Amino acid sequence: MVTVVVADDEARVRQLVRMTLGGADRRLVEVVDGDAALAAICEHRPAVAILDVVMPGLSGLEVCRRVRSDPALVGTRVIISSGNATEAEALDAGADAFLPKPFLPSRMRDAVDGLAVR
Repeated sequence: MVTVVVADDEARVRQLVRMTLGGADRRLVEVVDGDAALAAICEHRPAVAILDVVMPGLSGLEVCRRVRSDPALVGTRVIISSGNATEAEALDAGADAFLPKPFLPSRMRDAVDGLAVR
């Protein structure tokens, strides 16, 4: 089973990700802010973390930087999904992929599936 942490302060976005990625082969851990995202990533060691940029507490970019600086989290892949950041900013923070909002559900599913098998 693949664990995915989804961090977004908008309930409708989390619901869309849940509908897109939910299933027997994935366990989703949903959080609403950056501090909870970092804690969930450290606790669950997900294959993939999907991070919004603008959230209460730590930004998704800062969470990504902290994940990248922690050797224990080397296996976690990060997708930044945002309408407030650029792909260059996401990649500079260490993200493996960037999905601009609004995103197509099929692109989210393909990105997660592609990163989870690495």
